[in-house]
Amino acid sequence: DLAGLALPFLQAANQSEAALNELADILIAEIKTALFCTGQASLSELKRSSVLRAIK
Repeated sequence: DLAGLALPFLQAANQSEAALNELADILIAEIKTALFCTGQASLSELKRSSVLRAIK
């Protein structure tokens, strides 16, 4: 599920540890925001909910 995140994380890791930590912090904040906005308690709940749909 997270394979699409590999490149940005590899690029940040290549830049510096601080850049990698900043990217991780941003991702965590975005996930927490998505969970809050959708009323889900966890990523597994969000994945099972009808809130998400595949983009074709």
